[in-house]
Amino acid sequence: MNAALLASMAVAATCFISPADAHCSDQTIKGDYAFTIQGNVLSPEGTVVQLVNGVGIVAFDGVGNLVQEDFGIYNGVPSPGGPTNPSGFHTGETGTYSINPDCTGSATLVFGPGTGLNLAFVVAGNGATLHNVVSGGTIDGVPVLLQTRADFERISLQRKAADD
Repeated sequence: MNAALLASMAVAATCFISPADAHCSDQTIKGDYAFTIQGNVLSPEGTVVQLVNGVGIVAFDGVGNLVQEDFGIYNGVPSPGGPTNPSGFHTGETGTYSINPDCTGSATLVFGPGTGLNLAFVVAGNGATLHNVVSGGTIDGVPVLLQTRADFERISLQRKAADD
């Protein structure tokens, strides 16, 4: 083999980062993230009963807690729910999250008593982006089947106070 080929192979090998080489923690996703949601609500038999689209903002505190606002559309109709801000986004949604060293993670999101979601996600770009799927959910204590995904993009390290 010639020296140029060996050098290019060495460079390529150093550019590949395996999950074992990743170094993530809860602090990796500290700050505010905008996100989009797309997917479906399924019947117990697995057929699509509602189309889901939405947007939102979530604030991760770097130590495993989150606060979220979102606006969802189900079959073309805004989702009902708890309190909203002047733009119609649902507010007061809270939860917890945990990031593994390999940059995989999970979160639990609470919308109200007996209503929430469990999420599985991957952290990318040193915490600049997240990709998730819903791994389980309940509405009023009843399990619901969801086939949804969301993509997150960091918009700031922390939200400014309203009076700043």
